[in-house]
Amino acid sequence: MSKKPWRAEEIKLLQALVGQRSVTAIAKELGRTPGAVSNKLSRLGLGATRKQTGMLTARELADKLGVTTKTVVSWEAYGLKTVTRVTRYKKQFILIKMKNFWEWAEQNKSLIDFTKLSKKDFSTLPEWVSGNIKAARTSVRYRHWTTSELKKLHVLIEKGLTYKQISKLLNRSESSVEKRYSRLIKGIRKSG
Repeated sequence: MSKKPWRAEEIKLLQALVGQRSVTAIAKELGRTPGAVSNKLSRLGLGATRKQTGMLTARELADKLGVTTKTVVSWEAYGLKTVTRVTRYKKQFILIKMKNFWEWAEQNKSLIDFTKLSKKDFSTLPEWVSGNIKAARTSVRYRHWTTSELKKLHVLIEKGLTYKQISKLLNRSESSVEKRYSRLIKGIRKSG
């Protein structure tokens, strides 16, 4: 069996489609086998779709920020720009450009707990972030939740208020309200 040589326009199309479609879909469009496409991707150094984009996955960003992946994904509703990419075999990743994240974060500072950020986790930090990290670490001290606050939290959740609204009413961070409510619900489920 002779190998069909790759034409320049096929390679260009392959480079454009990687991350947009699965290997199987690319192979079908190019009239090649998935194995041939996979081999060519490897020879071109395009094997790691996610890494070659220069973006972070929602999970990687969540780990760096000390939050859950679900929290990062929920920020899309607040305007965080994300891109969904397909790996070789149909797995999808939600990717975020760091430039987009920092622009979004500057407008949504209340959603981020700067005490959890570490300069070593990011290659570069905008100047405004460094100031917020320093300010957050010197001013934020953990306050235990009182029984009264827990009751108010429960009532406000039942009324349909958002974590952001509740955080302002209780003078707590949004992440603190979200985490405490989550623990409160887990405790109810275990005892019920």
